[in-house]
Amino acid sequence: MLDIGFLELLLVFIVALLVIGPKRMPEAVRAVLSLTRTLTRSLHNARREVERQIGADDIRRQLHNEEVMRSLNESKAAIENAINETGSELDRIKNSVADAQSPVSNIDPSLVEPQKTAQDKTKDQPA
Repeated sequence: MLDIGFLELLLVFIVALLVIGPKRMPEAVRAVLSLTRTLTRSLHNARREVERQIGADDIRRQLHNEEVMRSLNESKAAIENAINETGSELDRIKNSVADAQSPVSNIDPSLVEPQKTAQDKTKDQPA
């Protein structure tokens, strides 16, 4: 779009007023506005026709679908990564529990078996 400031517009108006004259100025303004509306309408219709011909709506829809699919794939990868991390953490916990429950062969049996008291020793003797 054109970026026309107030001063530029005022300058064009003053030059047009001097060239066209004050009597024909309203008529010229109406003609310029009518031409602007016609040109705007024509450009809008041409744009709509070009977009229709190249399938701009389909392209926009396809781009949106690709964006959604990329987002879903990123979410899927994040979920799979979390599952894998959780699985490896569970395996680590299982291994540490199994190690804690496994029999240790280097324990002194006298520490595991209860000490026999004098009463137990008398019971073991034949009568």
